[in-house]
Parts: sequence; C-alpha cells; structure tokens
Amino acid sequence: MEYDRAIKDPPAGSELSHLTDQVDSLKRYLALLDRDLYISSKDGLIVYGVLSKEEAEPIRAQLKAGIEKKITEVKTEIRKKMD
Repeated sequence: MEYDRAIKDPPAGSELSHLTDQVDSLKRYLALLDRDLYISSKDGLIVYGVLSKEEAEPIRAQLKAGIEKKITEVKTEIRKKMD
C-alpha cells in the first residue's frame, strides 16, 4: 500500500507523524479485538469481555468496522498532505 511504503519515518512532532501515530494506535486496537481481550472504556471504547462470545461478536464487528473506517480516513488525510 502506498501509505505503508511512503510514510516510514516522518519528522518527529510533524502533523504527518501525529497522523501515522494515530493509524498505528488504531491498528493496535484492531489487534486487541482479534485477540478477544478486554478494551478499556477509558480509551473511548466499550468493555465487551464480560459478554458471551455470541453477545460480543456483533459489538466486535461494529468496533472493527468503525476502526477500519477511521484508519482509511486518516490514511486519506495523509495522502492529501503528501501531495
């Protein structure tokens, strides 16, 4: 993907650095969702680990879709700033 090849080490403190950090953070949330771990409500997400697998799956799917959408939005913003 163009984003992954083009943005490897943006200048520290730059807007691109902030945006790439945001993408990395969102990717970590996706990894947590795949591992079936608790997600803290202090991070702006809900805790679903106390639910049964059947109850948690729709919530997980919704969270993943929202996070993936945000990653796409941030990557689009990065591409605009690179042009």
